Amino acid sequence: MSNILKFIFKYLSIFMILIGSVLLLITFAGIWSDLGNYKNALPRKWERFEPNLIDRLDSFESLMKYVSKQISSDATDREIMKVLFNTVTERFTHKRAKHNIFSNWILYFAGKLHPAFAHIYNPKLMVSKGHSLLCSQSSYLLLIST
Repeated sequence: MSNILKFIFKYLSIFMILIGSVLLLITFAGIWSDLGNYKNALPRKWERFEPNLIDRLDSFESLMKYVSKQISSDATDREIMKVLFNTVTERFTHKRAKHNIFSNWILYFAGKLHPAFAHIYNPKLMVSKGHSLLCSQSSYLLLIST
């Protein structure tokens, strides 16, 4: 191999290691800090948002336990859905929950190609990283919860 190719491969490999290290640091910063949280909207007057539910229902599991406590053992599907709907509308405001560079850098950059790629559809992230969802995201959360 010629000296020029050795030189190119050497510095290309160093560059790739640096890029990989930076992306790992970005990922860890998003996991271990609030940098991975998505942007939230302030509640509008017509929303039924209850801010005290943010701290009480800070994970998908706590959301499901909260809902389970409100449902009687002989509840119909309609009653279960009403409790789920009320809980979601009281827990979330209306705004798109999307990934930032710290929560998922791959989907963040894919969202630059098409905005739908950046939407969060992981129910655990929806609940733990913020309090705003679009209608489609709320519907998805309801669907997963049933």
